[in-house]
Parts: sequence; structure tokens; C-alpha cells
Amino acid sequence: MVDIYGVIVDGVVVNSIMWDGEGQLDMEGDIVLMGSNGGIGWAYDGKEFSPPPPPQKTHEEHVALAENQRLGLAAAAEQSISLMRTKLLMGRKLTEAETAKVNAALDYIDELNSLDMSEAPDIEWPAIVYD
Repeated sequence: MVDIYGVIVDGVVVNSIMWDGEGQLDMEGDIVLMGSNGGIGWAYDGKEFSPPPPPQKTHEEHVALAENQRLGLAAAAEQSISLMRTKLLMGRKLTEAETAKVNAALDYIDELNSLDMSEAPDIEWPAIVYD
């Protein structure tokens, strides 16, 4: 029967091989039965395999995530006042509470749009005050 073994160097799987366990392998590092419990790049502490940490996001990825978050927050704010917008389009008057909510949501959207996304991931998002 052929099993999957990991080649371990300095506590890290540097290669995986299929081997029947017979004969001699001329490889640098320790050979450890791995099966489906690990892979190249995984750590091995002598007993267990553990996955590598997730890769760090690039600045561009952080900026893109922040921009998506800003768009989502702005869309939620716009959605919260859509009924009031419809009332205004139909020529109806808003109550004082509705007017305050519309103004708070619009101010919130203005705050979102004034944020500098290049500061991601260290952006201080404004508090939601339109609910």
C-alpha cells in the first residue's frame, strides 16, 4: 500500500511523496507519514501537522475591502431612507422625525464619502446614527 509522507525540514513540510515505506529514501529532512493531514508549507511539531498562517493582505487588498465596506454602508443608509425619498417624490410631506432621519442618513453618507480609503485598514468608520 502506498501512503503520503511529508518531508520535514526545520519543522515545515517541504515536500510530499507517495511511498510504500519500503526501501531507502535519499532525501534531506525527516520523512513522516502524513496522509491527508498536511501539505507542503504546513508545520509539524513532532506530533501534529498544522496549516500555515493565512497570507497577509496587501495594501491594495485592504483598500479594495474598505471600498466595498464603504459602498455597503452607504447602500444601507440609502435603503433606510428610500420610503421617505418616495414620499418626497410623490409630493408628500415628511414628519419631523422622518426629516431628521433623512438628514442624519445623508450626513452619514457624506462622512463615508469623505474617508480616505488609502488609509486602509486603519480607517475610523463613522458611527451609524440614522437608525
